Amino acid sequence: MSSPLGSREDSQAGAAPPRTMCDAFAATVRRCAGRVALRAADGEVITWERYGARARDLAAALHELGVRRGDRLGIVAEAALERHVVDAAAMLLGAIPFFLHPSVPPADVEDVLRSARPRLLIVDDHLEEAVPRHRSLAVSDLPVLEERGAASEFDVGAAASAVAPQDVLALDYTSRRTGMPVGVPVTHAGAVFLGTAVAARLHRLPREAEVVAQTAGAGLAHRAICQYWPMVGGHAVTCCRDVVAAVAAVRATRPHVVAGPVPLFEALWAAAVNAGRPGAPGDARALRAMHGLDRFTYGVATGGRGGQGRLEDLIGLDVSETWGVSECGGIATLGAPGAVRPGTRGTPLPGVEVRLAADGEIQVRSAGVMPGYWERPDLTAEAFTPDGWLRSGDVGELDADGYLSVLGRVPDVHGPAVVTDS
Repeated sequence: MSSPLGSREDSQAGAAPPRTMCDAFAATVRRCAGRVALRAADGEVITWERYGARARDLAAALHELGVRRGDRLGIVAEAALERHVVDAAAMLLGAIPFFLHPSVPPADVEDVLRSARPRLLIVDDHLEEAVPRHRSLAVSDLPVLEERGAASEFDVGAAASAVAPQDVLALDYTSRRTGMPVGVPVTHAGAVFLGTAVAARLHRLPREAEVVAQTAGAGLAHRAICQYWPMVGGHAVTCCRDVVAAVAAVRATRPHVVAGPVPLFEALWAAAVNAGRPGAPGDARALRAMHGLDRFTYGVATGGRGGQGRLEDLIGLDVSETWGVSECGGIATLGAPGAVRPGTRGTPLPGVEVRLAADGEIQVRSAGVMPGYWERPDLTAEAFTPDGWLRSGDVGELDADGYLSVLGRVPDVHGPAVVTDS
């Protein structure tokens, strides 16, 4: 077994991390009130102040509907802005949201709902009939609920203050290890760790960094990059459903960071190729500006190898693949800006340790690792080594500088089917 490798990067400015994600959210809403928090591809914009107010009002309305601390709240919707608001509202109550993409097969949906036993589902309007045995509200009901919550006397601030670091913040359902959906909880402490770890890795970005994210799903890697990190740092996120919308958003918002699956970066690469390979350095700058990439500092690619090396070669763009499994919070390694090595998954985030077992299995230890599968102690016991390291089920190799490459799966572990993402 290899010796563990961990990052020694300093945390941002030495500031003490927030106690819970509720605290992180409240601090960012106060600090960044008038700045943009969320953008939709259709142009809708929500400031941090408005984000906080909508989440607070919806939390009060959900409380009136019987949602309490520890209750599960299912989200079956494609609209990314609404997902963020519902997530934040549940968080302020101490409730536990989980996401199901509308394309998930009905059998998997029922397996997840049987496990989670949600108090309430928030669903796209056309899906209400798909979950007849469960109490549900349509996404189109949210404005009315928020109005009702604004008139409520329920103290959302007190509810948020009562949330503890070890409370579960969200559930992610995955079938990687078992072949059937099983819940992976992330705690408030784990999410604070993930958000601050990503912030430390990307500390050179501007304080008001713009992020474009293709949000095909809302797994934990997406949450870490597009929710937990912005809630800690106050960055603006443009949420896009598909590659076409994301490429258009890049041109419109000129982001510092682009996050999404490899096909998004392939599309950016193809657009640059179609515009013509630059010659002199000035041509590369012009080409970047043409496609909204003149402020681009960093790309985060998920889902396998793709165009990251070609983008770097073509117009000087730094794109890193990530590695992580739901059980470790969705992200454990990421290349640093200016130190990306195409073909690898980067190095461990600050506070994350990675080692290889004798058979090459990647094993992880960090504050972002799950406390255990949701109500499955039998599977939890199988997921950890006797000395407490998470067994990922992935096989990899580490080079002398700690860069991770992923080679495949351990033979006795199921493949990477994830039921919460499309």
